[in-house]
Amino acid sequence: MKRWQLLLSVSTVALVPHVAVAQTALPGIDVSTPQEAPAGTAASGGRTADDGRLTTSAKQSTSPVDPSSVLPSDLQNYSGGATRVAREQLDQERPLTIHEALVAVPGVVTVNDDGLARHGGIGIRGSNFRRSRKVLNMEDGQSINYTSYLDPSTHYTPPIDRIENIEVLRGTVFAHGPLNNHGVVNFQNLNPFGKSETVIKGALSYTEDSLQEVGNQRHVHTRQNLGNVGAVVSYTGADGSGAWDNERLRFNDLYGALGWRNDKQDLTVSGVYFWQRDDYDEDNFVGPIEAFFANGRDKTGAQDDDRTAFNTFNADYWRLQAAHNLYITDDVTLSTRVYGSDHERNRYSSREAGLADGGWMRGRVRDFEIYGVDSRIEFANLPFFGDMKQDIQAGARYEHQKHRRCTSFGLVGQVLDNKNSGNCFASEAGGFPDNAELDIFEADSFAAFIQTAVHVTPTLTVTPGLRFESYDVSLRQVFRGDPDDLPLSTGSTTIDEVLPGVAVAWEFMPRSTLYGGYHRGIGPHNVAEGDFPILADIGDNFEIGVRSTALRGFTFDVAYFHSLIDDYQIKEAFTDDIGNNVFGVLDEVQFNGVEMAVRADSRAWTGGPWNLFSVASYTYTNNEIRSGQDSVFEDFALQDVSGNDVPFTVKHVASLTAGVAYQNIWDASLTYTYRGAFFSNSLNSVALTCIDEDGNLDVGCDGGDADELVGGQVDDVWLLSARANWHVTEQFSLFAAGHNLTDELYVADLQDGAKPGQGRTLLGGFTIKFD
Repeated sequence: MKRWQLLLSVSTVALVPHVAVAQTALPGIDVSTPQEAPAGTAASGGRTADDGRLTTSAKQSTSPVDPSSVLPSDLQNYSGGATRVAREQLDQERPLTIHEALVAVPGVVTVNDDGLARHGGIGIRGSNFRRSRKVLNMEDGQSINYTSYLDPSTHYTPPIDRIENIEVLRGTVFAHGPLNNHGVVNFQNLNPFGKSETVIKGALSYTEDSLQEVGNQRHVHTRQNLGNVGAVVSYTGADGSGAWDNERLRFNDLYGALGWRNDKQDLTVSGVYFWQRDDYDEDNFVGPIEAFFANGRDKTGAQDDDRTAFNTFNADYWRLQAAHNLYITDDVTLSTRVYGSDHERNRYSSREAGLADGGWMRGRVRDFEIYGVDSRIEFANLPFFGDMKQDIQAGARYEHQKHRRCTSFGLVGQVLDNKNSGNCFASEAGGFPDNAELDIFEADSFAAFIQTAVHVTPTLTVTPGLRFESYDVSLRQVFRGDPDDLPLSTGSTTIDEVLPGVAVAWEFMPRSTLYGGYHRGIGPHNVAEGDFPILADIGDNFEIGVRSTALRGFTFDVAYFHSLIDDYQIKEAFTDDIGNNVFGVLDEVQFNGVEMAVRADSRAWTGGPWNLFSVASYTYTNNEIRSGQDSVFEDFALQDVSGNDVPFTVKHVASLTAGVAYQNIWDASLTYTYRGAFFSNSLNSVALTCIDEDGNLDVGCDGGDADELVGGQVDDVWLLSARANWHVTEQFSLFAAGHNLTDELYVADLQDGAKPGQGRTLLGGFTIKFD
């Protein structure tokens, strides 16, 4: 069989209910009509050299052996809930951010608190969306969570314009972890072995209620192949407005990959440098909700000093990876990666009064280092009891992580920025206005998995599997406040977990598959939780679903999911005295839900150049704290919160798209998205609740600027978006898009105050593409 084959199967596109499919998706292929795989392609879904990704002769029921991809090319008989958002879809939908690219993926909720969505906000099947902490976020199979065993927050996602696919795995998983209770999101970059091309994109944006209303987006990449060598170089940059009127968001991104291959092996070396400089503020509005809506997005006018004028977020991210695939035989593949990253992230904010009024600044200076090696092997088409076959995969990974965590301070009136990060050893005794802290956390982890996809019949596959996670976490406190305050703390934790599971896929009729499974998952806690030993979310996760492309012009995917998770870590809506996040732990929580997505296309019935299409998705997540205690604020007594909703779990999420397309020339569509209400604390406070300057509870938050918001309910919201594409020639196209077109003023999140959602944003631009 050929090593690299492109599966032009209609099912790959039709199964992804997210896309508003126009005829531009795959020219010459009727994407809404079930078909057999084209002649010359492998029945298992292998790919040609034009695509450039690893092939396998195993049936496509489990994750590929190559960790740069978490899903097979054909999802029809995959044994779990899964979605692929392809490049063609992104070009059609024109999402403003990565978050908007995922809003219609069933089971997923996204909440955006910055205009460019660099600060993660992805939740899956009930998980807290805040900073995507409970989701394994990956780029080409390498985790981009800060440090998955120490602080799994995500403040970086790759720019849309250099992404070829977004893979979302919501089902049973053995091959990837940790953070695998709820789901996995993998961003696949431009592959150096793909088709040679050069692309130039540019766009201007306008955001309502912003002091700097006009922004821009820019992108250029070239991918070239010469014999057995391929290379890609990409630059992306943006300058845009935020949700508050005084926010300005900026990034520059460089990506490159160099690959070599022959018919026995391939090697790809890739790297990223990402630079981010934002006038961005996590200190949000505190006060009565009526005042929030009266004030709008005018953060400057809501305060009578300059305390937010110097607040910034700064990040420098480096990532390197070398990935080697060795094709030992047609049925045996060995895949190995060596990788590393460094993410320096510094946030500066004014404390007390503004700097002109005797105030000072605080720095939350963080650095995250990761290096590791991952190797896995696949044995496909092995005999198993008579005529049955099986595909065995096994792998192991070692990873070291280090997290330097400093809370620094400047002198009174001193500006802190990326050139002056403040003093990590500041103390009041030394003449500083506050006491700093400096901690060093480290983790060493070993993970291994084995699974076998047993093909009981040509249409029934059962995949038992086992994952093992072992990691050590240690703390070394370097400085804490007063230098005479001794001893400094140390601590360590060792966690070993065996995580079994089984998955099933049964194509009970042509192009209709019943899938389901169970797996035990793990989510390491953020080390900011507090005292050692550090715990982990340990979950039992079940699903059963059905997907079908059997009916002409109609596809659907619906699944029921259930998770029961012990020692579930929650992020409180408030911070401690020096601005560190505060976390709590609930003994047991439960998520039960249904996710569904459907699409319909007229062209399958009518033929011709026109296609009317509609896409709908809906996720319902019933959630409950089965057992646990929490307090409304860190100095208050614990209360029994059993029976309450899990904080930051959104019960209802929906998306509805309707559009029209004409051949390969133009398409246009409208989308309504709905994000339901949710609570921001375990006590399920409905009204905004604050603590006043005397430490008393202030329901309604009408006590003034000295209040600290500690929770409340975030109301639901409907948002309208639209987009249009015009392919002027094969090389030149124009696009326009609008987001929050009705300019809804709403609360997006409650963290250190109420944060509004982005105002009406309009985007227009061009794409030039040539060989």
